[in-house]
Amino acid sequence: MPKHLVPRAKQRMSVTQLRLVWTALQESKQDVVQHQDVLLEALQLLVEIVVWGDQNEPLTFDFFMENDILTFMRDLLCSEAPLSVYRAGLQVLGIFMESLSKPTSVWYLLSNNLINDIISYQFPLEQDEELLGYYVSLLKMLAIRLTPDTVLFFMNEHQADFPLYDQAVKLVDHRDVMVRTAARNLTLMIFQVNDPTLQAFVREIAAADFFTALVKATAKQSLRLNQALLEEEHGLATGLIAEHLDTFQYMNDILQMTHLALPDMLRQCVLDQLILALYCASLSRPVLVEDSELPDELLMLPVALFLLAQVANV
Repeated sequence: MPKHLVPRAKQRMSVTQLRLVWTALQESKQDVVQHQDVLLEALQLLVEIVVWGDQNEPLTFDFFMENDILTFMRDLLCSEAPLSVYRAGLQVLGIFMESLSKPTSVWYLLSNNLINDIISYQFPLEQDEELLGYYVSLLKMLAIRLTPDTVLFFMNEHQADFPLYDQAVKLVDHRDVMVRTAARNLTLMIFQVNDPTLQAFVREIAAADFFTALVKATAKQSLRLNQALLEEEHGLATGLIAEHLDTFQYMNDILQMTHLALPDMLRQCVLDQLILALYCASLSRPVLVEDSELPDELLMLPVALFLLAQVANV
């Protein structure tokens, strides 16, 4: 029988076991690197007991709250730690957000900006795909919990701060298609929440910069496609064509949101900064494939025509 790193109580699902887990967590945090195996086992037990207790034994979540274990997790994750600890901590939080069903439990998790602090921390996401996956999964679980009743937990109206939105838009143009798709779906979920404060934040503060960045990224993507075709990198070109179509389908989803002023904002941004500035400008100064003097800011005529046709068919 394998030796447990965290002592076991007679009843695995109990406040007594949770107390042992809490002791192990506190002791492990003194040297996270040296005691990471104990920490990982304790985190696994923690999520099992708390999720079980949410439905079966209220005293377990009372213990979780009274000992401020969520603050412990915030401090653990918002500091230098092994990747395994980051992965486990984000996974625990994602399971909490997905599995806890009592409104009081969810509201406690979302209160005091602790979750906002965690998702705002600069995790080394590009160093570890599994860590990135757990991070994106946590964002998705949080977005599901975003409703008119919980908006106040997610944003600070006075500071114009909305961490869930801020982190989602950072991933909208991510190189990984699954991450990019998840991030775009997150923004759509946020835009669709029918809350005056949230909608005012998006409309008056967040949307303009986001749409400008999105359109600039699309223009850069179009120029990369142009260069790939010039260099006969057909595999890269095929991928970029698919990305271009995917981006405009995402934009089209935003254009369908008639309850906000966002469609008009995005439509004007795309028209001014992409269609007229790049696609139509390339038509007015057509450059053929054989032309070696192709300006960096223009597309070949066939490329411009193709992209315009793709946009028109979305």
